[in-house]
Amino acid sequence: MLTVETITGAARSSRTPDEQAAQIARLRELVGINRLITGPLDPDRVLPLVVEKSAQLIEADACVLLLADAAGRATVVAGLGVDASATAGFETALDEHLDVALRRLLASGAGDELMAVPVVAQGVVDGVLAAHWRAPRGPHPDDEFLLSAMADQAAIALANAVSYQSLYRSEREARETAEQAVLSRDQFLAMVSHDLRNPLGTILMSAMLLQRTLPATGDPSLRLQADRIQRSVDQMIRLVDDLLDVATMEAGTFAVERSPHDAVGLAREVVDPFVASAKARSIDLRVALPEGALPIACDRQRVQQVLGNLLGNAIKFTPEGGSVVLRVEPKAGEAVFSVADTGPGIPDSQLPRIFDRFWQADHQHGTGSGLGLFIARSLVEAHGGRIWAESRMGVGSVFSFAVALLPDGA
Repeated sequence: MLTVETITGAARSSRTPDEQAAQIARLRELVGINRLITGPLDPDRVLPLVVEKSAQLIEADACVLLLADAAGRATVVAGLGVDASATAGFETALDEHLDVALRRLLASGAGDELMAVPVVAQGVVDGVLAAHWRAPRGPHPDDEFLLSAMADQAAIALANAVSYQSLYRSEREARETAEQAVLSRDQFLAMVSHDLRNPLGTILMSAMLLQRTLPATGDPSLRLQADRIQRSVDQMIRLVDDLLDVATMEAGTFAVERSPHDAVGLAREVVDPFVASAKARSIDLRVALPEGALPIACDRQRVQQVLGNLLGNAIKFTPEGGSVVLRVEPKAGEAVFSVADTGPGIPDSQLPRIFDRFWQADHQHGTGSGLGLFIARSLVEAHGGRIWAESRMGVGSVFSFAVALLPDGA
């Protein structure tokens, strides 16, 4: 583009004390206008605002903003005090003929004043901000400065708007890509659930049938293999269930169905399946339960899932000869469940992350999927409860969660 110099008429140079005070007031107004203009990020809002405030600031009868395209042809993008039919088809080059084109556009008569300043972005003239006064009115001595300041603000505001729109498009595209990835993941997990459950169920039933039909005096290695098959299938089914739970939790579609239950009774039921595994490792598994019932509103299966996860972890990480205690007690209007173990403990640096997805306490051996505690936290929070952990290295850990008690008579 060609360099555009400021086009201006003969501005009055004399300045009275009143005019000096008015100048200060207008400079203050300019500051306020600049703040207003840099706020909106939509060019369709910014550019008319620049023209409107420019005309008000310098008390012009008309004001137009022209922006040039890549070929250097400038068109009116915003105007005030100008016939819309005249601006609609107006086009000009930013060259030495610009003065004539602007006077034709603004219909300058004898004695009228015209002022135009370039809109410069990164050293390149991108357009022109022009103002027009009808005789006998004319510009003040500082109007060229004020109009130039408005042109600079127009360039900055336009650049901000373009940058924002580019950033918004990038963010929207990234969000759409992420949403598509989540949808693909959910579809994949649904397929895994459907396609794996059937063969896993078949394998599990076959293993159980094999265990029942093997003669007691038969080859003990066959019964051992059948037991291993059953345990492995159980683990795979739990993993599939965990993956599906995580998918629904992250998608925001997970929900629990709550109804009244006794927290003490839930705890008793959960302990039974773990008695044999604890005994096999000489772990002292105990329960400490209050007398009477502790009524809570919960999804029975989900609360037992949380308790089962905490008990299973405690037994897994407690060495032989250690102890695990399941406790339920009322505290401050809540039923507090806790599982204490005498395992190796968790370092203080890792405690804040233990409920994160894919976190594992035993990184060295890589046991588990790292989803259990994340799911436990999500399940407890879905009940409006809270979950936490305390631990001392070499002493053990206590995992606790609390659910609100139902009011008396509920």
